Amino acid sequence: NCKEVETLSGEGVRALLAAQQEARTHGGDLLLASLSAHTQEVLRVSGADSLFQVFPDVASAINYFSSPFLENRP
Repeated sequence: NCKEVETLSGEGVRALLAAQQEARTHGGDLLLASLSAHTQEVLRVSGADSLFQVFPDVASAINYFSSPFLENRP
């Protein structure tokens, strides 16, 4: 839940990427929810926006895990 994140630096992007890699190493995934417009722009400019599943809110991210199409996720 990134609701309280007002800004994101390059170091923050790298930390998100490292957390995602660690999660995937253990069969998990890192989903981002409730991103501010600024945070979305930082991810887009850095090219990292395509590397994350982004959801408008936490409930949508949680529902993603109960999707019958989960086996076909990227």
